[in-house]
Parts: sequence; C-alpha cells; structure tokens
Amino acid sequence: MKIETEIAIVGAGPAGLAPAELLGAAQCEVTLLDEQPAAGGQIYRGLDTASVERLHALGPDYAAGRHLLDAPHRPSVEHIAGATVWEVTREGGSPIRSPAPPGG
Repeated sequence: MKIETEIAIVGAGPAGLAPAELLGAAQCEVTLLDEQPAAGGQIYRGLDTASVERLHALGPDYAAGRHLLDAPHRPSVEHIAGATVWEVTREGGSPIRSPAPPGG
C-alpha cells in the first residue's frame, strides 16, 4: 500500500499522539500509522475507558494523557490502524534514513 501525505507519524502511542494532537489542532494534514487496532500504545491502552478508580490509582500524569486520544479523531488526522511501516520515502522515491547517532 502506498500512502502520500504531508506529515506521516509512525506509532500511535504517547510519542506519536502528542505531535498528531498539536498538528491536528493546527489543521495540518497528518497520517498516523500504528499496528494496534486502537491508539494509545502500551502506556495509554484503554485510557479512554479507564474507571475513575484506575485513573486515581495511576496518578495525575497518567490521566493527563487522556486528551491525546482525541488526536486520531481530528478532521485533519487520518489514523490508519493495523499498519506495518517498512519504509518511508521522499517524493521521487529516495528512502528517508535516520541519521547515525553521535559517535556511531
């Protein structure tokens, strides 16, 4: 499957949801890709259905992430669940590579 998008975010856990929420609020066109059927990642899985008792037990930092689960529902964010990303390429087809870590 080939997807063309202005901004692609791989992973719908907290690290992917945070920029998707900000960019979506700014009405940027974002494609959010994740293997799981629902956004949240390991940390926020089930957060949207968590009981008050669970939220209290896990603390205020955990509950503060609840708003991030709104990101996939913003009109300018397309959330593609069940996605496995093998490669990301630039326009024209050249692969995008991560820079080598410092000293590596």
